[in-house]
Amino acid sequence: MSMRWHRNRNLSKDEYLKNFDKNAKPAQAEKDSKIENAYRQAAEIRKFEIELFWKRAGYFWAFIVSIYAAFFNVQKEFYYDKCTGNFKHGTIPLLSLSALGFFFCLAWLLSSYASKFWQENWENHIDLLEDYVTGPLHKIYSAGESFSVSKINIAAGYIVSFFSAGLFVFELAEFCRNLKLNHFLIFLVLIVLFSCGV
Repeated sequence: MSMRWHRNRNLSKDEYLKNFDKNAKPAQAEKDSKIENAYRQAAEIRKFEIELFWKRAGYFWAFIVSIYAAFFNVQKEFYYDKCTGNFKHGTIPLLSLSALGFFFCLAWLLSSYASKFWQENWENHIDLLEDYVTGPLHKIYSAGESFSVSKINIAAGYIVSFFSAGLFVFELAEFCRNLKLNHFLIFLVLIVLFSCGV
């Protein structure tokens, strides 16, 4: 098994384990102690990363729900025409809230990817070290396929981001239409906004 480092450096399992040798020929007990300590620390950091993943997800969900609750509350209280029964779109508050919601959806998605990256990084460390401490406990799992809850969370992030982008684009188009701006300008603004986001 090779481990891919963030600086595009690949190490084999033997090269990885050589990093625990202090001298050219260390005492076996000292080497075992270093490997066991590294294993325990990698397991603790992995657990910590999983906790952070869900704390961050909860943090972003709270912001996203609050933003869209504010969006619909502002729309209902200030931009509902009781005579016609229609909502007015394209106002600055609604455009701002939809943009803020889209931003937080993208931030949640990117944060989820970063958290998943670090979780897998520490799982790779555990995979390389566990044979010398506990045996292949982490590598062995039941034969049935299972869903990854973190990947489901990332998929939910894509869905929510897609709909928040649609709401933002709709509010931006209505805002430009209310200002009597032409479609080319709307297209140009969208390209600039999406290129800044990438």
